Amino acid sequence: MVQEFERRGARVLCSYTGGLDFSVPMTQYMARDSGEGIVDTVVNLTGFSLCGGPASQDAKKSKEVLMKFNRPYLVSIPLVFQSFTEWQESDLGLHPVQVALQVALPEIDGAIEPIIYAGRDGQSGRAIPMQDRIN
Repeated sequence: MVQEFERRGARVLCSYTGGLDFSVPMTQYMARDSGEGIVDTVVNLTGFSLCGGPASQDAKKSKEVLMKFNRPYLVSIPLVFQSFTEWQESDLGLHPVQVALQVALPEIDGAIEPIIYAGRDGQSGRAIPMQDRIN
């Protein structure tokens, strides 16, 4: 995904946190002292809530950070409970647990445009980017 953004001319700034509060690297490395973002867009590739991850969402803090940041916040979703094939052949679509954790909770934070970008290989279980979703 990073390579595709760069191929299209974007300057990409990647960050990672070992904790569940993804607002920390956002405010430390991607924002001015005022809290306003220095990037055009934030894309969260974990699919989880900005503050608290899947277990302890802090929507109030997320909203405060995102309001100051004042940039679009996108959450891209890796398939966790389904393989590519299971997802594509499912009458339900995305597994209901993933809808709750990785679509609904991030939207409460202020995320927009959820899109599935990677899936689990049915044989190995490895996460593999879905090229047609990245382009």
